[in-house]
Amino acid sequence: MLNAFNVQYVSSMQFGAEQKELLTLFDTGSFTSWVTSSDCEDCWIFSGTFNPEADEDTELSAETDFIYYGSGYVEGIVGTTSLNPPGIRPNDPDSSLQIKDFSMLFVTYNDFYGGNLFDSLIGLGYD
Repeated sequence: MLNAFNVQYVSSMQFGAEQKELLTLFDTGSFTSWVTSSDCEDCWIFSGTFNPEADEDTELSAETDFIYYGSGYVEGIVGTTSLNPPGIRPNDPDSSLQIKDFSMLFVTYNDFYGGNLFDSLIGLGYD
């Protein structure tokens, strides 16, 4: 895990069946999670994007949503996917670290500036 100036904590996480590894910000002040979609044309991209339409573990809904921050906002399509820490094999029956059907926003527009050390955000807060 990277400690960025004692303000942000970033680590790699793997998304979906394809195990797409992206740098992820762990946000203790938010309960919402999101990942930059490959459909995002205006997004700042640091380590990559995730293609939810091509991933067999990902389900998209018809619902869209916005998440507002003090320095901007993100918007996208609500859905679910699997989430793994790096090094965990998908569908490993011995792994208690893999999360199936993890609810998140697949970002199609990003006006949020968070230091740009990441392409996804995992909210650790409680709603």
